[in-house]
Amino acid sequence: MTRVPASYSVTYQVEEKGAETRDRVTIRRPFDSRLEHEVGGRWVPARLTSFGQVAVLDSNPPQVIDTPPALAGFDERVDTVLDDAVAAGTLVRRERRRVVGRDCQVYRSAGPLVEGLRPVDAQSQSYADVCIDASGIVVEEVWVQDGKTIRRRLATQVVEGPAVDDAVFHLDQAATLPVANGGGAIREVTATAEPPGPFATLKTPEGFTFKGRYAVVPPQGQTLIDPAQRNKLVAGVGDVWTRGSDFLLLDRGSTLGGEEALSDAPGSTAVDAGALGQARLIVDPRGSEVRVRKGDRYVRLIGTLPPDELLALARRVNEVEGDGSLAPGVDR
Repeated sequence: MTRVPASYSVTYQVEEKGAETRDRVTIRRPFDSRLEHEVGGRWVPARLTSFGQVAVLDSNPPQVIDTPPALAGFDERVDTVLDDAVAAGTLVRRERRRVVGRDCQVYRSAGPLVEGLRPVDAQSQSYADVCIDASGIVVEEVWVQDGKTIRRRLATQVVEGPAVDDAVFHLDQAATLPVANGGGAIREVTATAEPPGPFATLKTPEGFTFKGRYAVVPPQGQTLIDPAQRNKLVAGVGDVWTRGSDFLLLDRGSTLGGEEALSDAPGSTAVDAGALGQARLIVDPRGSEVRVRKGDRYVRLIGTLPPDELLALARRVNEVEGDGSLAPGVDR
């Protein structure tokens, strides 16, 4: 992989369950994406992502869901994790191909990349083969389950650096799903605001630009709706930085009622995160993560960086006693 385009568009022929359809994905890194389906000869938007939001337009009714900041939907930054994943056996290098006039390298993974990376079992009849070109774009993806191909995406057109207007990623007619109905919430707060108690901080890394501090309640389905599960409710505060196509998120939060926060994540590796203590390193093309669990609290550093660079930054994170200037909770 020799380049990382700031934006790109791919049209795919999709074969699934005996039917053929066409999808078009438009990405503007690091946060914006648009998925369209071809219906009756025209492109119909199905899902959009932008900073802190996902618009689900093919649901009834269409809805917007507030989410924590994350990499653009349908984008994958394999370039950031390739060497580590090959060394760990979670991506296995196979043959080279040529798709839509572009040379690409096939890698086998235990499942679709969107599900994360797990060790590949050479004897398994369930896997995914992805062919990735020199720009890191997936130009072919084949999902196999129990020896049978269940889905195949084949690029028929790839455009790097398309001119994309802001309006492409935003629609106003969809209603935002309220927290009370299982949705999430995100709001920007003062850059110096701190909740009471231990609070992780990180100085802006060299080359990055600070985007803002955000109070966040992730979508949590029944946890947000069912009073019996209220103690499991997670809320946090995130600092976001960007650097061209890259993003970095320092997320710290806790559960409402003292329940254990998050998990160790299957396939993660134990690492020393410096002042934060023992942590788990998760290598993921959707954004690798250094995760620290502290009972009902957690600290996560997530970003589109090589895992060793992300861990080095995590070791620069310090915990201070928050001044309480940010009240708990997120109001909409």
